[in-house]
Formats: sequence, C-alpha cells, structure tokens
Amino acid sequence: MKTASSKHQLHSRRGVAGFLGMILGLIILDQASKLWAISTFKNGPVLSWAWDTFRLTYAENSGAFLSLGAQLPEFVRFLVMVVFNAIVLLAVAVFLWMKREMPGRQRIVLGVILAGGIGNLIDRVCYSGVVIDFLNIGIGSLRSGIFNLADVWVTGGVIALFFLSFIEPEVASKEVSETKTDKTSSICAEVNTAKTFCLFLLVGFFTIVLHVPDILADTVLYRAGKRGGQVAITGKILDYNSQKMTFRLNTPDTINELDQNQILAFEAFYLKSHQQAIQQMEKREFEKAIQSINQALIAESRPWVRRELMALAVECAVNLEQWSTAALQYVAMKKSDPLSRNLDIIPLQWRAGKSSDEDRLFAIRELTSSDLTTRLITASWLLQLPDWKPRAEKVLKELLYAPDTDLRNLARCQLWRVRLASGNLSDGDLNRWENQLHKLPDSYWAGPMFLLAQGYEKQVQLDLAAARFLWLTIIDSRNISLTNEATLRAAKNLESLGQIDSGNKLREEAKQRFALN
Repeated sequence: MKTASSKHQLHSRRGVAGFLGMILGLIILDQASKLWAISTFKNGPVLSWAWDTFRLTYAENSGAFLSLGAQLPEFVRFLVMVVFNAIVLLAVAVFLWMKREMPGRQRIVLGVILAGGIGNLIDRVCYSGVVIDFLNIGIGSLRSGIFNLADVWVTGGVIALFFLSFIEPEVASKEVSETKTDKTSSICAEVNTAKTFCLFLLVGFFTIVLHVPDILADTVLYRAGKRGGQVAITGKILDYNSQKMTFRLNTPDTINELDQNQILAFEAFYLKSHQQAIQQMEKREFEKAIQSINQALIAESRPWVRRELMALAVECAVNLEQWSTAALQYVAMKKSDPLSRNLDIIPLQWRAGKSSDEDRLFAIRELTSSDLTTRLITASWLLQLPDWKPRAEKVLKELLYAPDTDLRNLARCQLWRVRLASGNLSDGDLNRWENQLHKLPDSYWAGPMFLLAQGYEKQVQLDLAAARFLWLTIIDSRNISLTNEATLRAAKNLESLGQIDSGNKLREEAKQRFALN
C-alpha cells in the first residue's frame, strides 16, 4: 500500500513533468512558427486580414526593445542580447526550482515567461544574434511593432504575473485564516518574494526582451550588417528622399541615416485625411482625393510627408487632365527637395490628349521659363499643337544638354514622338530607343514604353508592340488614361495575331480597371 508520502512524491513528479512539458511545448510552438515564417514570408509578400488588423511580415531583429542595440558592435550585442539574457533566464529557472511550493498560478505564469525567453534566446544562438519576428497588429496607423509568439508568451506572462502579485496575498491570507497552521510566515514570505521577483521581471523583460508598441509612430524594415539581416525599428521618420532616410529612434533617443537601398518597407503614421486620399485614389475618385489632400496639407507639418501629398496631388491632376495644376504641384514638390522620392510622377504628355485653354496659355507662357523642368513639361504639352510644335521641338533639343541626366533622357524620349509622327522609322531606331529607355530608372518607363510600343506597331511587329503596351497594364498604371489606351491597343494587336480570347480578356480588364469615376 502506498503511503501518503509516496503519493505526494508521485503527484509532485507528475506535476513537474507536466510543468516541463508545458514549457517545452511552448518553445516548440514558437520555433515551429518561426521556421514557417522563414519559409513563407522571407523575401515574400506581406499578408493581412480583417481590414489590415492582422498582418504577417518577415523581419529579423538584432536588437531588443524597439530594436534597441541593433547598431551596437557585434561583440557588445552578443554580451547584452545573449549572455545577459541567458543569465536572466537562468535566474528564472533557479527561482522556479527553489520555490517549488509557490502558488500554482504564479508557477505556470513564470514557466510561460521562461518559455518565451528561451524561444528568443534560441533564435539569437541559431541565427547569428537576431530574433525572427513576423506578427503585427493594429488599426489604421495605430500599430504594434513586429513581434513573434515568444514575445506573446513573455508579454502575457509578465502582465499576468504583475496582477497575480496583488491577488495571491489575498488567497494566502484566506488559506492562513482557514487552516491556522504554522505555515503562515512561510506563505507570506513566498508571496512577498514572488511579488518582488515580479517587479524585477517587469522591468527586466520590458527592457531587454519585449517589442512594445509605439503609438502613432513610424516603422521601418531595412537590411543591416554584412549578412543583410532584416531589422525593424520604430520611431519617427524625420526626412525621406530618393537617396536616404533620416530616422529618429525613440529609445534610445538617437538619429540614424539609412541608405535608400537598405530600406525594404516602411509604415508611416499619416493623418486621417491623408489615408482617405489614398483610399479614394485606389477607387479612382480623384476629385474627392484632391479635397482630402488639400485638407491634409493644411494640417501636415512634416516636409517629407507634404512632398508625398504633393505627389498624390500631381497624380490626381494628371488623371483629371488638369495639367497646369499638376505642373505647379510638381515643381513645388521638386523645389522643396530636388531629391524627392516622387520625381517620376512628372506630368509629361506622351500622346495627343485634352488640354484646356488655361493649360495651353500656361504652357506657352512657361515654355521659356528659367526652370528646366517646367520647360520640359510645357514642351511635351505643346508638341501636339501644330503652331507650337517647332518651338517645343527646339526646346526639347536644347534640353538634351541639360545637367540633369533624367531630364536629358526624358527630353530624348519626348523627341520620339516627332519621329513617330514622321513615319520614318527603322528597326535600328527601335533598337536605339530600347537602349535609351534603359538609361532611365524603370519608374519613368510608362510614357517612353508607350511610344516604343507604337514604334513596333508601325513596324508591324505586333507581338513586341503588345508586350510593350502590356508593360503599362501590368507594371505602372498610375496614368489611367494612358494605361487604358495601352491596354486596348495591346488587345487589338493580340487579336490581329489570332489571340481572340486574350484580346477579349484585356478589353474586359480595361473596362473594369480603368473606368474613371
């Protein structure tokens, strides 16, 4: 017959086994989720659900709190993130072993925290000092940092332990009053020790392990270090142009400069009116979007965000064929920062289109402007007017010697329109055009690609013409009217090649995607 002592020991061993099994299970779940994230989201798309409330995106965090320490030397980062973390986790494990008789709820919560800490420590050992993150939650611009399941274990555990430290004394008092045993002082001592240890964990883990959300902040995902690991940082974007981003970390208060080539993605806090403008543009409600943009410009004080808004205003004006408005906004944006991120939205005309009397007068007046960008823009508008075509062509030829490389190449591409109108083309010309096109950044390609497609069309190379027209349909559809015509011409060329079904599908796509509201 088993004695009461042996039964207690058996029960104790089962309890320890179950407790260790819980910790091991949480660690395995965390590591399995990270392996899944690596195989699914590394260098892959960002997925979101429930109106972007839940988002899955891959990040490698070499720091701790808000990527604190990500810029430290590798050896120092190893001491802080690996050695110190290991010491803290060892202290938790020793505490659990020494206080095996502590209340069950506190023991379970400490075990969950320990599992989370071990999960992130395994990452740092196995992945050269980085932690794999892939979870993000939020509503609109109010978003958390990027985190993982181990962070959930630690965060939830610390919060639960904090509240339990105030609940357990009441439970202990009830047990003492009911049993009236000599264990009173022992129970109270254990409760006070747990409470003290809880406060230590609350400070330690929130400083070393956790990724705490930064409300109304900006988040940037970038490549860092020789290995090109992905790092997510949260703080404030101070400036952002085509060459670099200036970023302020909240903790510690430091300013970093990131090269444009390092930046993989960013999530900025935008005003509600700014967000509305983006949504309205996606629905092709450009007039409503302009109203929202104007509201945002009144309230927005950050220069780089104001330039983003100006770029949206240019895109809206182009799609509404309000050319003088588009030109004024574009020139203002470029003067604000000649290295603006959105210079590729330049409002050039690439085909015969509508222009109001106001736009024509503006173009005639500004054709001799001292600003070379304005001259290029207005020359592209006047190139379709017989009376002004010679003057516009002369200005474009003069701009072939402009100091700005992109300006020169855009002027050269605009002159293709003159060759297309003359009908005097050869295969050699088209080969040269292809080479000239690749001298431009691909974000500028839409207009020149449209002209190149027309050139192949004139040479009756319909398969090549269709492919070039479809570049706009697939890659760059910001100019809705231009992309609509490109899509329809691609459909016509495919039908001429006997691909009737493909042509019909493209016509239907043009009808659905490019009908202006």
